[in-house]
Amino acid sequence: MTDLLSDADLYNTYTKELSAHMRAAVKAYLDFEQAEKEVSVFFSGVSARLPRRDTALTEAYRHWLKGILRGWSFQYNGASGKMLSVDDIDGFTTIHPEREGRDPTYDMRCGHVLMDEYLESCLKEFDFEGLINKIEQEAKGLESAGLEESANRIISALSLGSQFDNGYGAAPTKQGKIVFCRHSIYMSFDSYSSDLWRKWAELAGDFESAEREAGGHGWAEGCRQISTALRDRKMMDGPFESRTLLAGDCALSAQVFKDHLKIRFSPEDMASLMAFLRLHGTYYFWDSKVVA
Repeated sequence: MTDLLSDADLYNTYTKELSAHMRAAVKAYLDFEQAEKEVSVFFSGVSARLPRRDTALTEAYRHWLKGILRGWSFQYNGASGKMLSVDDIDGFTTIHPEREGRDPTYDMRCGHVLMDEYLESCLKEFDFEGLINKIEQEAKGLESAGLEESANRIISALSLGSQFDNGYGAAPTKQGKIVFCRHSIYMSFDSYSSDLWRKWAELAGDFESAEREAGGHGWAEGCRQISTALRDRKMMDGPFESRTLLAGDCALSAQVFKDHLKIRFSPEDMASLMAFLRLHGTYYFWDSKVVA
């Protein structure tokens, strides 16, 4: 893994990149706008529905920043897989300067200032040093934040505890060589809601993080197979028969009941998973002990 450039190099690189990106975006916007006017002479009712100029500048800027944040995310997210989003970079979600009182885009939107002239004023005022500092701040806490989020979602999904110290949750139950946790499900007109299979698809990412940290294997794949089985179950087929086993060949499997899934692990895998959850989670367990 290569290190990111120094702050000084980043300042110069980002200044050049953003300036070139935004100028190209403005040129494309104005060219398209002019082409639309020329086409409308020959064809009535033709409209490309271009966004407003201030909105277009914001979208172009966010597209550039999203690409920058991908590099930072891969550098810092470690086992968590968490990605920085533009909205994480508070104070730098738009290229428009902050102003007290009147909207800074007013003169451009009213035609008093040309779009390219307005852009140059934005670039001149843009705080590249502040942007770099803010990204560094968010990136350095990315892995721990991502692992915490994954652990908390797993704790909640397996009904092991909750965000609140209210005694909610239940300890894993051992039956022979299987340890299981409960995941509540809700039916709608005798079919599984789309939220259910989507949730298990999303949990696959959380269990991938847990696998990397805890040394597990097959947990994420089990989530994906459970999600696929629930998604593909058609409304006309009705719910699965009670005790149907999903993802039976995986280290994480599920047995279907009327109002819940029994999520099954081996005792060894459950112990590894619990160690991960107690280390990285911040939710309360069933025993009301704060997760370390």
